[in-house]
Amino acid sequence: MQKVKEAIFSITNRCNLSCRMCDIPENRVEELSTQRWKEIIRDASLIGAQTAVFSGGEPLLREDIFELISCARNNRMNACLTSNGCLIDENVAEKLARSGVNVVNVSIEGNESVHDFLRGNGVFKKALCGLSALKKCNIESTIASTVSNYNFEHLSEIPELALKYGVTTVRFQPFSRIFLNDYSKGNEFLIGKQDLEKAKAVMEQVISKLKENNIATNPEGYLRKIPYYLCGQGNPGYSGCGALWSTCSINSKGEILPCWVINSEDKIIGTLESAGLYELWFSERRDRVINSVIKEGCPGCMMSCYDEAFNDDSWQVKFIKKAKRADRLFSGKRLANRLVQSLRGELTKIKLRYKFYKSYRGSLIKVIKRMLNNLRSKIRICHIDSNDEIKKVAKEIIVAKNRLRREISKLK
Repeated sequence: MQKVKEAIFSITNRCNLSCRMCDIPENRVEELSTQRWKEIIRDASLIGAQTAVFSGGEPLLREDIFELISCARNNRMNACLTSNGCLIDENVAEKLARSGVNVVNVSIEGNESVHDFLRGNGVFKKALCGLSALKKCNIESTIASTVSNYNFEHLSEIPELALKYGVTTVRFQPFSRIFLNDYSKGNEFLIGKQDLEKAKAVMEQVISKLKENNIATNPEGYLRKIPYYLCGQGNPGYSGCGALWSTCSINSKGEILPCWVINSEDKIIGTLESAGLYELWFSERRDRVINSVIKEGCPGCMMSCYDEAFNDDSWQVKFIKKAKRADRLFSGKRLANRLVQSLRGELTKIKLRYKFYKSYRGSLIKVIKRMLNNLRSKIRICHIDSNDEIKKVAKEIIVAKNRLRREISKLK
């Protein structure tokens, strides 16, 4: 059974803003109670989630947000808050610090005129005040920016803001229609093909500035695809995304989704109003939904929460490509399906566990040994010696194993 990397809780659809690129506040639904969210958070920890992401809407509109963050921290999870920053003053920042939040993401779309055009008059200054308050309380902050036709020419100004306000990470994501009720409204946010070269140049400038100042950001492969995506030059449809296994997405109604893009009614794994997260996560229903997504294929997206799938240098992604090739060669055979699912799950766990336990030098070797023993058992279950092509995939796993051992030796 695969454990998840993070649980993303969209705890409310309410918002104090009315941004041009988002209709979420118009979709009002009854919210889950504080006690129910606490139960969900505890269950998320039990299924292995290492990080709890609180989003919305604007999560700070819930008076119990500090209580929910503390619940996540008490259940051994990192806590991340996504906000527009307008409600963060020194008092709120102090409460966030006491709750134990690890990082706060604040939305910034460019300079003041661009930001206020997209999000409302006076919002830019309020967001910067929020960043200042977070800095004063020693809370790590991230700038999140939605790239569109309205702001792509001003993206290179964001690294300078990050430096000024002590921001450690800047994350970009192209505009997505999934936050609109009327998809036809999305055309105004796209970049014309005549501006493609200009957009590419701006993105290279952004990458360069962030590198120079040691500010973390999305994988470069992801950033370089954004201009093409906004020009309508093909949907990524990337096969290396591990969202089905690494992310638990729960909306404000308590519905568990395979991911934020695959959210049709027939793909809802279950609702948490009447059942527990642990029960639903390991249910036959979830297995059926995941298998149907694998069979039908991912529609593709460029949501920044899945940007690691665009890191072509990631050995996890390379392995998933191998697994997909094996899947094509043995279409319709249960052996190949089991192999693909096993490889995806094990490779995701190797990478995430290694990152999580890297700082625990004393126990890391034991952890890796347990992982490798588990991996060997999975390989035996899948009968990898049954075909030369699948053997190649197994060899790649051995290479990864050796790579992990080399990393262990560096930590000693």
